Amino acid sequence: MSVQLPEDTQLYEKAVAFTQTEVVTFEAWEDATASNQPELAHRILLAGLLAEHYKSLLSEDPAQVTEAQSTRLTFLLDSLRDELAKLSGVTRRNYGG
Repeated sequence: MSVQLPEDTQLYEKAVAFTQTEVVTFEAWEDATASNQPELAHRILLAGLLAEHYKSLLSEDPAQVTEAQSTRLTFLLDSLRDELAKLSGVTRRNYGG
């Protein structure tokens, strides 16, 4: 059985981006927890869940996303990246931009 990509590629791309945010958030939360940094783990989880949830509320059609929504999403993702950067040296994982 082969996996078929959905015909709606915008929806598929949104799902991939959504899942990527979720995976990165939980891996980083796990790394911060394992390195005995509970406050950082909490901030990573909060930033990641906020970004993930907000992203889920936006239309899968980029033309329907307003400039204000795009700016807000960028802010939330940048906040997550800022928290992830604090894991430098703690893990070998690449949380990349």
